[in-house]
Amino acid sequence: MIELSPFQLFTKILNKEVRKLLILFILLISFTQIQAQSSNVIRGPYIQMANAGGITLRWRTNIATDAKIAVGTTFGTYNLTAINNEFSTEHAVTITGLSADTKYYYQFGSSTSIEPTSATHYFVTTPPKNTNRKIKVAVFGDCGRDINGKQLATLNAYQNYVGDTPAELLLLLGDNAYNNGLDEEYQAKFFNVYSNNILKNHALFPAPGNHDYTNVSARQTDKKIPYYDIFNLPTNAECGGIPSGTESYYSYNWGNMHFISLDSYGKESGTLRLYDTTSPQVLWLKQDLAANEQTWTIVYWHHPPFTMGSHNSDTEAELVAIRQNLLQILERNGVDMVLCGHSHTYERSFLLNGHNGNESSFSTTLHTKNSSSGKYDGTDNSCLYSLTSAKENHGTVYVVSGSAGATDGIQANFPHNAMPFAYNEAGMFYFEVEGNRLDASFIRHDGIIQDRFTMMKDVAKTENITSVAGLPITLNASWKGNYNWQDGSTSQHITVVPTINTTYTCVDNAGCITDKYTVVVNTAALPVRLLSFSGEIKGNYPYIRWKFQEDQHQIPYILEKSTDGIHFKDINKQQSKGLMVGDYSFVDTETTIGLVYYRLMYTYQGEQHYSNIIQINQADLANNLPKLYPNPASHQLFVEHIASNSIIQLIAENGVVLKTYSTKKDHLTITISWLLSGKYYMRIIKDNVVKTIGFSKK
Repeated sequence: MIELSPFQLFTKILNKEVRKLLILFILLISFTQIQAQSSNVIRGPYIQMANAGGITLRWRTNIATDAKIAVGTTFGTYNLTAINNEFSTEHAVTITGLSADTKYYYQFGSSTSIEPTSATHYFVTTPPKNTNRKIKVAVFGDCGRDINGKQLATLNAYQNYVGDTPAELLLLLGDNAYNNGLDEEYQAKFFNVYSNNILKNHALFPAPGNHDYTNVSARQTDKKIPYYDIFNLPTNAECGGIPSGTESYYSYNWGNMHFISLDSYGKESGTLRLYDTTSPQVLWLKQDLAANEQTWTIVYWHHPPFTMGSHNSDTEAELVAIRQNLLQILERNGVDMVLCGHSHTYERSFLLNGHNGNESSFSTTLHTKNSSSGKYDGTDNSCLYSLTSAKENHGTVYVVSGSAGATDGIQANFPHNAMPFAYNEAGMFYFEVEGNRLDASFIRHDGIIQDRFTMMKDVAKTENITSVAGLPITLNASWKGNYNWQDGSTSQHITVVPTINTTYTCVDNAGCITDKYTVVVNTAALPVRLLSFSGEIKGNYPYIRWKFQEDQHQIPYILEKSTDGIHFKDINKQQSKGLMVGDYSFVDTETTIGLVYYRLMYTYQGEQHYSNIIQINQADLANNLPKLYPNPASHQLFVEHIASNSIIQLIAENGVVLKTYSTKKDHLTITISWLLSGKYYMRIIKDNVVKTIGFSKK
């Protein structure tokens, strides 16, 4: 036996402990690397709860982590972040404080690992009600199944049609996963198909169908189904409308559109359904429709009131009850379009009103506001559907689009008499809204546009205008499209200078719309004449200039401003200079984001006269504004990037100044819990420069 010296024994023990520590260190490093490598996104990302100031981004990973997103208006630059510190495999991160109608690129992942993204990872925040740009909406019905490759073919047909300018919104019409709406079916038949394309840049607003309820009657009441775990939906009017208090049905605004998503299969208060007019859902629906002030109203749910596709609306009790009990509520509240799935076809109606019977009782004379095809393509009987903005019974188009994944058999009497534009083809529904015009299409799985129709509001107007000889007048055609003025002009706006009573007309190319303007010239001409009225951005502010000839009379010229082109307020008053030609200008230092409108008003011999309206886009001035968040807010409001020694005014929507603050810092925190819910403004004043930002109090 060899005896070890104390030093040798100590060295041996030390080496043994070092080896243990080294092994533990290697195991720890390996475990960390394994953890990092095994954190993979297996669902999403998908965009929820989109509104003017923020969104919620969701995704799923195979192991639990925290969750983080970063966004920015330039791809590759992400200067706003939000984090959810809860460790989970189901991730939902809400980011607020964003600007309305703005495209944001995003990254997502955890606090230690960011997923690779591309320029196709983005979202658009909600545009304001008065936006003038085109808005695109994609609608997929019964998309959670596939027969003979039609699901992917329909997706590809849509993407090929829109190219690099896809829709902002994605609506689901129910039966989003077959056959039973299980989580694994959602994964295989919905997320695995759509996650890498449309889900990552379309704001998603679904409705449930019977297959989402797993076809188990009890679950219609308890709502314990994967659908409600998978989606985050507005319950408290976070995206517009009025609060529903449930994810089963809800409403939201997007630009000048109001959307309502309904639940046609789930039960409320034990047994009540969508077709029971005393159900909580219908009572909420009536309130929401009554409060709606948007130009367009679109309602969607799963079970259609009219169909002879794979389902029969004359014989199936749910469909009959919805038609008999619900439609009159929608039509008398001015709903423009109803979208449904369930029947695995495409079917589209005339502009209907008052039809709630079976197919054989339908009459184009009694039950349509317009029985043209609405295709607006110059073919026989194809003029657009012309509606008024009045809410009551102006006509509704009903669409069944339940074939985004497959088609099934049809009834012997297909198509339904009220739904003559019908095709037993797989495809999806798509529409665009620009101001008072709506254009819709059915995009077939093979890329063919099988159906089109157009709706417009408040067109073909007749207007009488009183003017003065030699005074310029701008006439605006009432629609978006093509124009033929009697003088050969083809633009939407023309300026005329009548010296005698004159009638001007404008007609569209199809001969479906005619505007008529009769200008009555006042023979007792004013001693002044407007030579020019124009505006531009100059030195970061709107610069307005006007000239009058023969303005030697003492006449005040009042410059008026509007944010919607309808409601104007006085912002500047200048007295005529008493010259043969007077030249006037004004710099508007009150910054307002978006389009602003200006006009001149002057009074002579007790009569008011107005110039033409000009508009200036101040969207580029957004970076010069202070930052205000959260918006909407509930308890506190944070104002940042303000000049020191500014005066800050809290203003009600009616213009009343509620409180005034002053600060020597570049930021301010304001308690607003005492305010009632509604719209308010924050006005920041520094060295006679005024900047105004709107916000909402929850």
